[in-house]
Amino acid sequence: MESTPKLKLKLVVDKSKQRVVFAEAGKDFVDFLFHIQALPIATLAHIRAMKADSVDGSLGNLYKSIADLEYVYFVMPRHKQNLLKPTFLNPGPNIKVPFTLLLPSDSSSSSRQTHCYMCPTKDWTYYSSQKVADNPSVRCPRCTSVVMDRRVEFVEVPTGQTGYVKELVKYVVMDDLVVKPMTSDSCIAMLKDKAAMIENKFVDFGMDEGKLLLEASVQSKTVLTDVFLSKKGQQ
Repeated sequence: MESTPKLKLKLVVDKSKQRVVFAEAGKDFVDFLFHIQALPIATLAHIRAMKADSVDGSLGNLYKSIADLEYVYFVMPRHKQNLLKPTFLNPGPNIKVPFTLLLPSDSSSSSRQTHCYMCPTKDWTYYSSQKVADNPSVRCPRCTSVVMDRRVEFVEVPTGQTGYVKELVKYVVMDDLVVKPMTSDSCIAMLKDKAAMIENKFVDFGMDEGKLLLEASVQSKTVLTDVFLSKKGQQ
């Protein structure tokens, strides 16, 4: 069986409690977490996001982290709104997430739409008000007599600008999936009075860990501890 790619995470662990204080994460891991909100299960987090304490698991915290994160950290402003109010599963051609968000890797789920179709009878000056379709067999609603088979390519986001968040800084991911930009002040505050009990732990994050994280996110307030330090996560 072909091995899946792995991400590297740095965990800051409280040895006395065997709990993850926070994870130091890069863009890829945060993109993976935020993309959970593009799943149908995000509807629950959306409805009850303002009552994070009453939501089972940590999805409410993840949703609120997206809402609180400033637009400057997102590759495109619309990505934030799409995550907060998801309307469909396919995130679009410019969102590339590690492990394809653990979805089955068949043609229907892994393929990305890279083009659309317009009416071939109209000139380019007309296209500002033109309708488009994702199937070349659809009839033009204005002409009615022709199919919309003029293919138009989507323009990809420039290389290095895929995903949801920018690679401006490192991010802090808390045990309950609160996500924030990493700053020295925030780290000092979290580690206050714990310096003697803290150790760094480097772990791999791949397909298996992603499945455990997705499961834990709807059940637990200690997601990272459950995935990386518990006996279940280490099996």
